[in-house]
Amino acid sequence: MCHQFAEVFQEAIPMKIDITSILSEAGLHLEQKGSATFSFSDVHLTKPLEFDLRFTNIGNAVLLDGTVESEVSLNCGSCLSDFAYPLHLELNEEFLSTYDAKRGAEEDMTPEELSIFTYGDDRLLSPDEAIRQSILLNLPMQPFCSPSCKGLCPACGANRNEGECGCTVEKEEPVEDRWAPLKALKAPTGTSKRRRNPRA
Repeated sequence: MCHQFAEVFQEAIPMKIDITSILSEAGLHLEQKGSATFSFSDVHLTKPLEFDLRFTNIGNAVLLDGTVESEVSLNCGSCLSDFAYPLHLELNEEFLSTYDAKRGAEEDMTPEELSIFTYGDDRLLSPDEAIRQSILLNLPMQPFCSPSCKGLCPACGANRNEGECGCTVEKEEPVEDRWAPLKALKAPTGTSKRRRNPRA
């Protein structure tokens, strides 16, 4: 049985989803599709987040799966300019009730068995923390505004993507080979061992 909510809405976090209608029986699910304005302290979204989410009662927990799309502002690691990075994320997380989570902790359940996401006694589930963590896990380690980014001039600091600055940068001297002494030991000396006289 599916409960559809087709309306599109705008709201600031935390997003609250009433899951009362699916908690009575395993297999029930509801869907939420629309957009929401999120404001995270460590993630700067440049446009509303479009989401298509599904909440399913799987018996011992509520499964959240679906997709979210948006853009996040990142700082280029080469030219240091801000740029918009597109996001398309797949969500698949389980939510335990706070009661089950507390009971599981008392029974020394493993981290895999004990979901870190919960919903309260009010039966309102907030997916915002799951979304935030998914965004952070999917951001590039070294963001670049484009594969062809020219970076900054090492002499004057000008952004080379905006035009040539006219600086003449001397070619750096090659780094000294730290293995040179070892190579010298292995190099042939030009001398040959004298054969031992078998009659001596």
